[in-house]
Amino acid sequence: MGVFHVEQEDERDGATDKAEWVSESIGEGVVLAIRTGACEVAIQSSVQRIEIHRGASALGGLYRLDGVAMAAVGDEFILHENLVFPAAVAHGAPKRVLVLGGGDGGSVRRLLRIPAVGEIHVVEIDEAVVRAAESHLAPIHRGAFSDPRVHLHIADAAQVFDAQPDPEPFDLILFDLTDPIGSALPLYQPPFLERCRSHLTDRGILTLHTASPFYAPDQVKKILGGLRQEFPVVRPYFFPAPLYGGWWGMATAARWTDPATLTPAVIDQRLNAWGVSDLDYYNGSIHVAQFALPNFIRRCLTPEP
Repeated sequence: MGVFHVEQEDERDGATDKAEWVSESIGEGVVLAIRTGACEVAIQSSVQRIEIHRGASALGGLYRLDGVAMAAVGDEFILHENLVFPAAVAHGAPKRVLVLGGGDGGSVRRLLRIPAVGEIHVVEIDEAVVRAAESHLAPIHRGAFSDPRVHLHIADAAQVFDAQPDPEPFDLILFDLTDPIGSALPLYQPPFLERCRSHLTDRGILTLHTASPFYAPDQVKKILGGLRQEFPVVRPYFFPAPLYGGWWGMATAARWTDPATLTPAVIDQRLNAWGVSDLDYYNGSIHVAQFALPNFIRRCLTPEP
């Protein structure tokens, strides 16, 4: 991992020692409010507003960017295990991985548990996020960025393929990004997705967040539509995410590798062989169940004729 070279900002600027409630809209007419402990980090970096709160609820410590919840210590295992393992297990032996975003280190930590993984490239736009997370979110990353297999690049993910036009392809590309709005929006659209596809191995898989199928079905449908323009095999899956107010969606996209074809026995066998049968959420039965879609989601996601 490279050495940080940024101006030191006062992480106490705007921080408080008092418990408070923070809230955000998760759908039309619906607000999620979380009681937090002391605010340990409240800074404006050159990119965004970063906040890290101590835990005062079942969700535990809370990490937010520009007022939007990114991760919580209490339930981050659900999100990060689901971002990493469905694609990794379907691939079978991923060696080279690209993570876009992921400055809290949660997805990197899980990738490091896979024996075949020898190289993880993390492209994070905001170095202040990584520095704040290293200091205050240890339960999430557990020192993942200190592993020699991890290469941290402070750069805009939109330009990730420009520095090296023909890099060695990746087995996995994970979008551990903010929502598809503002500067992140182009990363979820077909031109960038096509570039991702061209930088995957033949068995390679891309995984990204979609959104809530209940509160934001149009966004889920739009993201999946963009994926289907560029990838022959697109598989949405859904699971509970307490921090995000309920059901949450992700999707895999690939040339031909299909995570939905695996059986629970095969998945558990691979996890056992990797020595990661002690996960907190993901297992073979959960994997298969998540790809089974309720009828209202099937109707929502049916491609236009």
